[in-house]
Amino acid sequence: MRRIVTCWKKRINKIKERIQCLNVESENRELTELELKELRRLNLDIGESMKFKESIWRQKSRMYWFKEGDSNTAFFHRAMKIKAKRKSVYRMKIGNSWYCDPKVLKENMVNYFSYHFSYPLRNWKIDFVLNFRRLNESEARKLELPFSMEEIKEAVWSCDENKAPGPDGFNIFFKNMLGRRTK
Repeated sequence: MRRIVTCWKKRINKIKERIQCLNVESENRELTELELKELRRLNLDIGESMKFKESIWRQKSRMYWFKEGDSNTAFFHRAMKIKAKRKSVYRMKIGNSWYCDPKVLKENMVNYFSYHFSYPLRNWKIDFVLNFRRLNESEARKLELPFSMEEIKEAVWSCDENKAPGPDGFNIFFKNMLGRRTK
């Protein structure tokens, strides 16, 4: 595994070096069509590699979270601080100027969203008829039947395994693993 990661890092560094080289060349002269295609391909490669790296880190953090959980650990507090920082707005460009004052930011955000999510009062005229298909009696009765164990299994096992944990703290992956072992 370590060898694979080392090779991957070397490949990424070579790609970055080549991108840097092409960028320097583009400042001195106009790149050829072939060089532009290469630059696009290299940027796509680096993007895919970064997605891969992000995926590895996400998996590692999930495993750590699975192990540590929401307990009062340094990991939990660090994760919450990072999440709060990511959701915060510290400055905003309004027109051609940047503002940092929280009162100005709040006022401008309220104005922006009020403008975009409000509409003048009008008499809306609805001139179309919606003809929804109706259920017959047998279809309506089927909706009231209890779910079978097979339907429940199919629904649970088709869920994304990495989604949020349930009220008991376990995610779908754990429950699927447990369910497959017990049945």
